[in-house]
Amino acid sequence: VTFTTVIVSLAYGPVVGAVYGAVVTLIAEILTNALDAFIVTFVPARAFIGLIAGFVFSQFQGNILLTGLACSVIYNMLAQPLYIFMADVEMRMKSLFFLFLNIGSNFVIFAILGNLMVKLFGIG
Repeated sequence: VTFTTVIVSLAYGPVVGAVYGAVVTLIAEILTNALDAFIVTFVPARAFIGLIAGFVFSQFQGNILLTGLACSVIYNMLAQPLYIFMADVEMRMKSLFFLFLNIGSNFVIFAILGNLMVKLFGIG
C-alpha cells in the first residue's frame, strides 16, 4: 500500500494521494478482518505519507528508491508506536517483525518497480 500511495501521490497530487492511502488502508483492514482499535494509527499515517510523498521525492532529487524507503520508515514510525509500547511481549514482537518485513519489502518493491512507474506516469 505504501508503494501505490507514493506513486498515486506523485502522479495526482498530495490530496489525492492522502485520500487514496487512507481509503485503501481502511479497505485492506476491513477485507482482511483486521479492523481493530489500532486503525487510528494506520489510516492517518498512510494519509500522511500521501501528503508528504512529493516533498520527500523532491528532497531526494527524484530518487524513487530513497523516497520509498523514507516514506516506509516514516509510516512505520507513525503507525507502530502503539504496538511497540504495549506491555504485551507478543504485540511488541509482532510489531518488530512487521516493521522489518514492511520496510524490507517496500525497499524491494521500490527498487524493482519504482523507476518503471515513475517513467510510466511521467513523474519527475
